[in-house]
This record gives sequence, structure tokens and C-alpha cells, in this order.
Amino acid sequence: MRWLHALPAVAMNAVPIVGVMAYGWSVPTILLLFWLENVAMALAHCVRIAAHRRLSRRAGHWQHTMTVNGVERPATLLAGYAVTAGAFTFGHGIFVCVFAFLVIPQSAGSNPTAQFDAVQFWLGARAMVAIALVDFALDLHGLRARSYAWIERETSRRIGRVIVLHVGLIFGAMALSAAPVGMLMVLLGLKALVDVGMALASAAPATSSTVDAKGRKNPETVLTRIPRRR
Repeated sequence: MRWLHALPAVAMNAVPIVGVMAYGWSVPTILLLFWLENVAMALAHCVRIAAHRRLSRRAGHWQHTMTVNGVERPATLLAGYAVTAGAFTFGHGIFVCVFAFLVIPQSAGSNPTAQFDAVQFWLGARAMVAIALVDFALDLHGLRARSYAWIERETSRRIGRVIVLHVGLIFGAMALSAAPVGMLMVLLGLKALVDVGMALASAAPATSSTVDAKGRKNPETVLTRIPRRR
């Protein structure tokens, strides 16, 4: 069901929105929670890819390619995703820390909304990690029967989400350093819309179909399985 794919995205975005509106969480805290969200979702998807590869043995996992210095090289889907998501998340973390601990506090002075709060961060972190685990658990049912096309589509969506969040935070953090609270609510709203929209757009059947509507085999979903080693 399409709405089921959107529930984790809605819940994940509700954490910082509720934190800001109900409990006055600070801007640096929210920026670091955004980074933690990327880390949690990236790690969960790496486990999702590995589990799908082990259970389904779809050949596409070993037929993936990744571009290094303009040259395509053979790789697994897991390696391709881990390298891309890891590089963006690492750079994202450095950028966020600079703004959260240096730029925003210096520009806003003693304003409490511009100071990192460890208590607020750990409250949000626990909620976000729990949601990431639920999102992963929702895909475990029927994972063995899901096609390679499904996991590849999910991987593309999640890489796109990492890039969108990274680019959004670059401009968002710059704006937040000048007008923290007002721009923070705008950033939270836009992020929620993007996340939910991408989740709904990625909805796909839970199992791979081996025939189309006319009874013909579908080459996109019928992939060779790699035999298990005894």
C-alpha cells in the first residue's frame, strides 16, 4: 500500500517539527539530527541491500557498476551505494558541525535557539533510530521474493534523498545563521514535503512478477539467481 511507504517518512519528519514547536529545540540540534537521520537511514539501507542479496541471490547485485574518476568499474550494488552515501554523509557531517558549533552560535550570540543541546539531541536521536528500524522492518516481510528492480529502485531513491537533503542543508544552514527560527520552520516543512513525496513515488509491488498482463515473461524482473555455496 502506497501510504505504508510514507509512514516512516512522516514519523521521521514529525520528530524535529514537534521538537521545535512543542519543546523549543535549538537550530544546531535540529541540524545535527538531520545528519544523524542520514546516517541511520544509510546504514539501514546497507543492511537491507545485504539481506536482499543473501536471501534472493539476484544476479543483478553482482552486475552493478560504479563510476570512479570518469571510468565505469564493476562493483556490487551494496558497494556502490555505501561509497556514494558514505561520501555525502561524511561531507554533510563536517559542514553541519561547522555551522552548528561555530557559525550559528557566533552569529546569534547567547540566544538559546542557537546553542546545541545534548539532551534535546539524544531525545531526537533515539526516536529517529527507532523509526529507521521500523522502516527497515517493514521491508523484511517478503524480502526474499522481491525483485532486483525493486531494490535497485529503492537504492536510487535513497541516494537521491541523501543528495537532496545535503544540498538543502547547505542553503538552509546559511539562511539559518541569519534568521534561525523562521527559516528553520520553512526548512522543516520543505524537507517533510520532499521526503513524503519521494516515499509515495517509490511505492512498488512487494513481490517480483515473472509474467506480464499477457502472460509473457518479463525480463526485467526474472533475473538469474546465483546458486548458494554448499
